[in-house]
Amino acid sequence: MLLFSLLFGLLAWVLAGLGIAGKLPSRGLAAGGSLTACSLAVLAQFFEVRRRLGINDIAGLLDTIDATIFGVAVLLLVTILLNAALCGLRREVQP
Repeated sequence: MLLFSLLFGLLAWVLAGLGIAGKLPSRGLAAGGSLTACSLAVLAQFFEVRRRLGINDIAGLLDTIDATIFGVAVLLLVTILLNAALCGLRREVQP
């Protein structure tokens, strides 16, 4: 699940970045895909916590929960800021 979370977190940032750079046909598609990928990354972290609880790996969970919370917070913050920048862009009117 960790690899899944990392890949979808990276995809969230890449989609927003491509949208900002104008490399995708639609900003809405970029923003929607970015937020969806971010949500899937966070969901993967929830499943990882559930898996550790299921095998009674409380020590492992206690060792990693602070880093997990920090990682999820950074992922959400950067994704929100990138998508805010993406949605704040105005299309230039060409004469």
